[in-house]
Amino acid sequence: MRNDAKDKKNIRFIIIIVILFIIYMIVAFFLVNRSDNTTTDYLIVGNNLIWHENDGKWYQLNDYTDEVGSNNYWVYDGTNVSKASSAQYTNYKWYFFDENYNQISSDNFRAAYSGDEQMVLANYRISNYEFSDDEIISEATGETDNTRLDLYQTSLQKIEYDFDNDGQLETIYTFSDYVLDVVNYKPKNYLVLVKNNKVIDVIKTDENNVLNFVEVLDVDFDDEYELVISQGIVNLPTFDSCYQIYKIENNKLKRVQNCLYEE
Repeated sequence: MRNDAKDKKNIRFIIIIVILFIIYMIVAFFLVNRSDNTTTDYLIVGNNLIWHENDGKWYQLNDYTDEVGSNNYWVYDGTNVSKASSAQYTNYKWYFFDENYNQISSDNFRAAYSGDEQMVLANYRISNYEFSDDEIISEATGETDNTRLDLYQTSLQKIEYDFDNDGQLETIYTFSDYVLDVVNYKPKNYLVLVKNNKVIDVIKTDENNVLNFVEVLDVDFDDEYELVISQGIVNLPTFDSCYQIYKIENNKLKRVQNCLYEE
């Protein structure tokens, strides 16, 4: 009888241990999932833009933080991709390091992404101003003033890429007649889509909202590329610039996200 009682006691003890183990596993699973769901994905584009993803939107940080630097990143250096264990922003430049704190090459740094899945960047072509671009500028602006035309030429940015996969390159232009320290001067700024040497869409901003090309990448993982454009009061992107996302849909430049800032 004593053995039976002892056996029953042992069985109850084992059952309690099993129940406690099951409860522990359930709680641990819940906490891990909760941690995964609250993980912040960061996207660094160039040297002046840090985005934080939340519910499919990208919120802009106004400065580097230690939390940003402590993440693992896919680092896009030209056409090469490498894995970094940490990042550091010093003297207006990003530096990335592996798990042994060896610096990863970033001489041609384009972007870095902290998500599990690699983000795809477009291998677009950067072109310089050519005399034939004068026709595009004139068609897009309708401008005849030589001073403005000269400023458009000197500020021009131009990239080429087959955004719609039809075998023909589209060309994206940005240009502005923005001039520093000129009183009562109202600059005009343009984002232009060209195909087959014809202007097919134009976005224009007035006054101190200079548009600059930043990057082309598949920011929402839909197998279509988006344009990242900066809009600011100076002619170079900074942390203070507004960053926008555009898609090319039906031969139109469609803005899919305006400036959003981390609160």
